[in-house]
Order: sequence, then C-alpha cells, then structure tokens
Amino acid sequence: MSFSTVPVADDVTQYDVVKYDSALSKWVVCTDNTDQLIGVVNEVPFDNSGQRVALVFWSGLTSAIADESIINQGGFIGVRDGRIYVESVNRYGIVQPIAYDQTAINAGDLVNIHLR
Repeated sequence: MSFSTVPVADDVTQYDVVKYDSALSKWVVCTDNTDQLIGVVNEVPFDNSGQRVALVFWSGLTSAIADESIINQGGFIGVRDGRIYVESVNRYGIVQPIAYDQTAINAGDLVNIHLR
C-alpha cells in the first residue's frame, strides 16, 4: 500500500479519483481515463496552514465511488468524473467482484478496488 498527503483542488472530496494538474500544482478530480498516475482520496480533505490537502492512496486496496452499476464479476478500473466503473482495459488495477452477501453495487455506492 502506498499513500501520501498532497495538495488538492477545492472541489476534491473523499473517495474521488484524482490526477495531477501541473498548471495548478495540485491534484484534481480525474474526469476520464488518463495515462497519468491516479490516486484515490481516502479521507475528507482538510486545511493545513492555509493549504487544502488530503491523504491519497496510490496503490493497494482502497474504496472509491461507483459511477455506474458494477457487474457481479468486477473487472478492470475505468475512471469517469472522479468515480469508478468497470472497463475492458487494464490501466490502473481492478474493481473487486461483488461479495456473496451483496445484492448489487449501484452508482453512488462505495466499491472496493485494488490500485496497482
């Protein structure tokens, strides 16, 4: 598991998928699939000496918000508007399959992911 506290944009919230914006020198909501490093904000961003920062996970197990319903078998991570969906290309890691006691994972639900 890899994580660090980094500066984030004002609109970043807990469980958002983020990428770096070099023009702002901050991590911003990742709006679509990218070739850049992504991370997941693991706690509510907070003020640190006048700078908005958040704990971001770069690899390992974490949770993110589903952008759409997640298929039972899970799959590869896709990113849309700071949220996760299942896609066919392995860029970032996996969306875990639905657990035996879950009926579904719908848009807006937290989903377990493994970032690589």
